[in-house]
Amino acid sequence: MFDNENLHELRFTFTQSNFIQQMESNFESTVEGDDVPYIMASVAIDGTTVDSVGVRFKGFTSYTSESDKKPIKIDFNEFVPGKRHDGLRKLNLNNGFGDASVQRDAICYKLMRDMGVKAPRTAYAKVYLNDTYWGLYLLVEQVDKEFVQNNFTNDDG
Repeated sequence: MFDNENLHELRFTFTQSNFIQQMESNFESTVEGDDVPYIMASVAIDGTTVDSVGVRFKGFTSYTSESDKKPIKIDFNEFVPGKRHDGLRKLNLNNGFGDASVQRDAICYKLMRDMGVKAPRTAYAKVYLNDTYWGLYLLVEQVDKEFVQNNFTNDDG
């Protein structure tokens, strides 16, 4: 997933015709700190389809910007317990808010990793929602218990 030799392609397919409105409603109806509900979709990642994944908007400032290109979170495990893709349970799609080059986070995380700091891996992807091109996103590894287990000698990090 984090091979930077290629520009990845993620194609989401939602059965709901109003999926954008549903994701907006889910995000906007939650109180800060609450879990935002996911909606079900399938996603083709570089041609490999993963069914029954959870998809939702994420962020705060980047979500509330004027742009239609909202940040997205995928949870491969949301509807099918134990499901992973390329060893990942979750994946973040950052929209590059405030960074027209969409490079700042990727460069920062790479510098941190090069200096021995445990930091999320990144890659780039063209993102499509129901066959509509949505834009270039930065894929960012979720920092969670799996990240800790994969990067530290104990589960406490």
